[in-house]
This record gives sequence, C-alpha cells and structure tokens, in this order.
Amino acid sequence: MPAKSTVLRWAAKYGVFATSIARAREFQAESLVEEGLELVDAATVETVHLVRLKFDARRWFASKVAPRKYGDRLLQEISGPDGGPIETTEHAPPLPPKEVALAVAELVGKVEVQLGLSPGRAGLETRMKNILATGHMPPDLYAAMFQSRNAVNSKGQPRDG
Repeated sequence: MPAKSTVLRWAAKYGVFATSIARAREFQAESLVEEGLELVDAATVETVHLVRLKFDARRWFASKVAPRKYGDRLLQEISGPDGGPIETTEHAPPLPPKEVALAVAELVGKVEVQLGLSPGRAGLETRMKNILATGHMPPDLYAAMFQSRNAVNSKGQPRDG
C-alpha cells in the first residue's frame, strides 16, 4: 500500500483518481452505517452503552465522509417582520465626489434656467440660496434633495402621503 502522502499527491494530480477515492469514501460510509446497525441489532442490556458509543462514532464518521447522504440537514428560513416577506429597496451606487459635484452643478444650472434666473458665477451655496428665495422649488431639485422623484407634484410641492 502506498504512503498516505503519495495517495494525496496522486489525488491532487489525477482527477480520475480523486473521483475514485470520493466514490470509495461513499462506499465506506455505507459500510459504516450497515456495521452500526448490525451492532445495534446484536446489543444486549450489558453492552448497550458500548454499542451506543460505537454506533455514534460510525454515524458521525459517515456524516463527515458522505455529508449529502448522512450529514445533518440544516434548513434556515429568513423572513421579515411577523413572518412576512423581506422588503428590499434598490439604491444607486454612490457617485465619486467629482461626479457628484458635476451633477449638482448641472442640476443647479438647469433649475436656474427653469426659474428664469441668470446662471450664477457665485458659489453653489449662494446659487442655492437664490433658488430657494424664489419660493418655488422645481421637482427635479426637490427629488434630488430628497431622493424621490415621486415625492413632489407637478408644481414642485411635496405630495401628501
């Protein structure tokens, strides 16, 4: 019989050999389970504790060698509140800071045009104050600020609800 290290090396090198070893392990698990059942059938009152130990050892080993057949089956259910479905929401991936700044500047420029304001050369904070001073917040700006295009009506006012 070759050394264990040789067998492991062959299994790593030759896929067919590794498959044969796996199949042999499954047969070994079958044999262990049958052997365990024979032990249980032959148990007496005096040997029940020893038989239980031997049976449990064989059952444990079979669960490790052939887990699909003899391993414990774990079922896990994940649910929302009160057993209901889990609610999910989609979020756009965060933009890098430069892209965010460009998107905000573009949006502010569009809002200035919509409101009839001359495109400002001032800082963004001043331009936003000028927009808010008009008393009218365009839907695009409101939606961008509050992350929901459905949150405003056609006049740019928050929807009830």
